[in-house]
Amino acid sequence: MRILSLYLAFAFLLPALAPLQADPLPSGELANKRIDPDSVLIEFPGTHKGKNILSGGFLLLPPGKERAPVMVIVHGSGGVTQEHEYAYAKELNKMGVAAFILDCFTPRGVATTYDDQSLVSATKDMTNDALMALKALAENERIDIKRAGIVGFSKGGIVATLTALPNWTTKLPAYSPEYFYKLHVLFYPGCATQPLNLKTTGAPILMLLGEKDTYTGVEPCLSMAEKMKEAGADIRTIVYPGVTHAWDYNGPWSHPKAEVFKNCVFEEQGDGTWMEKHSGIIGIRKNLSGPIYKAALKACLTYGAKGESNPSTKEKSMEDFRKIVKEVLTAGK
Repeated sequence: MRILSLYLAFAFLLPALAPLQADPLPSGELANKRIDPDSVLIEFPGTHKGKNILSGGFLLLPPGKERAPVMVIVHGSGGVTQEHEYAYAKELNKMGVAAFILDCFTPRGVATTYDDQSLVSATKDMTNDALMALKALAENERIDIKRAGIVGFSKGGIVATLTALPNWTTKLPAYSPEYFYKLHVLFYPGCATQPLNLKTTGAPILMLLGEKDTYTGVEPCLSMAEKMKEAGADIRTIVYPGVTHAWDYNGPWSHPKAEVFKNCVFEEQGDGTWMEKHSGIIGIRKNLSGPIYKAALKACLTYGAKGESNPSTKEKSMEDFRKIVKEVLTAGK
């Protein structure tokens, strides 16, 4: 019943934004992706290429019966994996923190987006999913939604960034002034999309970067963090020396055809259009689409990404992650 009411409320808002098909597409496959038998499947309305779908994910609760803080975990271009997203969920549960693993790909019939990031929009669909997750989690009797945070990896890091920006979230159908994240943690995020208004909710933000990241890059993120700080954000950045993108995965990894955005920086202009800094192309449509946008992408995109794990940095970044979660969500509890 709750899922139905969420859908009806959500569908009421959508016609003003774009024509969507009347009936939702059931996820179906998401239920089959359950990795932990004790996890709770939660679904809610989402969108994909002009259609309504049921998006969602899995909630893992810590032992006990008391209400717990929660972290929403947003995967990167490789989707949800047991070795990564579920590993972070288990660490959070050990701390007495619930973890909701958001799966933005399975309900949309997508496995990975390495070779084509347009398959699933991080700035719109995934960010909207993260806002819907807050509403759905607020209905769970074990969740203290006033202590909700979000952690995103790579593509998911974009989501963890944009959910901190009210000027961005208010444009999305799932926006509600009642629900917002109290903590944002960004592991090696993509920073190609940089809105003009970078004023945040005021919630603490932790950005974790690898010095040798040749996939999403370092400089665009440091520049964006500085702009956010100038706009009043409570943001901290840590650059781990000598490590690549995704240092916390297992072993070396390589994606020869992956789209690489590290040289792409799309800055919003005062009139609502966008400029790509690398190419100098300006006048891109307000929704980052169209022939000018494609020309800018052609000029700034490169291809082929690789990296490797770094056990010591993985341990250090996990310590930094646990530290801020304790500081913001569990201190004094």
